[in-house]
Amino acid sequence: VAWSPTGQAVIAGLWDSTILVWNPESGESRRLTGHEGPVRSVATSADGRLILSASDDKSLRVWDFATGVCLRTLTGHSMEISSACFHRDGRFGFSGGRDQTIRLWDLETGECLRTFESHTNVIESLRVTPDGRWLVTAGVTCVHVPAARRRMDGRMAGDIGFLGGTHEDLSLI
Repeated sequence: VAWSPTGQAVIAGLWDSTILVWNPESGESRRLTGHEGPVRSVATSADGRLILSASDDKSLRVWDFATGVCLRTLTGHSMEISSACFHRDGRFGFSGGRDQTIRLWDLETGECLRTFESHTNVIESLRVTPDGRWLVTAGVTCVHVPAARRRMDGRMAGDIGFLGGTHEDLSLI
């Protein structure tokens, strides 16, 4: 589930393979269709123009928020994808899932720029910090918030991973 940046819509990934976009004030809703498996994660870009969805069908989809049109389908994971998020600039996205990989995507071209293989279990969640400098990932066996941010250069601390720097810096990891 995600809120649009303006707070005017709730976006939810559903088990029937659709995405529900609901305006709680007007009660109006619409469904985005295209996935072929349950939608496990949805995210909105900071500018509110795009929705990113992750599904058990092993794909990510980039949607135009205003029209509901699927702009791009991204594939590369070998198993179900459990989490996806945008970098704060909206041009890049991250995904993680059952194949224990994190992928960095150029959302404009659909190209997978980098695959990180440092997790030893299913990746359940990942988020970019508000300043855009860190990607924090959580595996299936534990979730905790780091007490202090320190560069871990892609190494693992239990089942929490830290990738530091801007999206350009992530190529150094």
